[in-house]
Amino acid sequence: MHVSRLRTALAALAVTFAAVVVTACDTNPDDTTRGTGSTTTLTSTLDRNGSTPTTTIIPAETLPSTAVSEPTTTTIAKATVLPVNPPIPTTVPLPQPIAPPVDENATEPVVERGRVAIPSIGIDAALYEGLALPTFDLGPSLWPGTAMPGQIGNMVIGGHRTSANADFRHLDQLVAGDEMLVTDNAGVQHTYAVDSIEYTDPFAGRIIHQTPRRTATLYACDPPGSVSRRIVVHLTYVG
Repeated sequence: MHVSRLRTALAALAVTFAAVVVTACDTNPDDTTRGTGSTTTLTSTLDRNGSTPTTTIIPAETLPSTAVSEPTTTTIAKATVLPVNPPIPTTVPLPQPIAPPVDENATEPVVERGRVAIPSIGIDAALYEGLALPTFDLGPSLWPGTAMPGQIGNMVIGGHRTSANADFRHLDQLVAGDEMLVTDNAGVQHTYAVDSIEYTDPFAGRIIHQTPRRTATLYACDPPGSVSRRIVVHLTYVG
């Protein structure tokens, strides 16, 4: 009797095992992509009495996926590098020339600004500051408000060609490269070199325009003894 019951249990177990093998291998190849499919996995166990098989069906959807994830790329924006100490823009205020006097024969205070020398035409004289004719009679005169010797801007100096000392009598003989030496009241000498010569009308105010460089302008009446135009000499600071 016990042998009969044991044979019955073994026969049931063999049938169940065969069903598991057949079902586990029954995979539809059309449902398999990139290593995954719709395979259903069966497991079989015996009950506590060892006689009744129990079959558990595990859907393929619940199995871990073996799909390979596509790699992702992260783009990092390039940082903008700023200078540690950016330059600070600076400006230098330019000199402000005064307007010409209403009365050219007015008396002005006598102000000396040093000496001016132009060796190529024999000039070596005291330098004054003013615009009135009595000041010009003393010698070459610096236009008030224009650049001082060696200062950034345009230093403008006028003089006579025929009257008084006629210091600028031979301005027309200057050529490019001729030097003018200006010594300030502190005894410092500043050298300017001739760039060019031009002739303008007597009221060409542009000759006193200030520049962001160290320059100089000499002017006098032309031709000598006439006021019909001006001779103007442009110079650049060289040291």
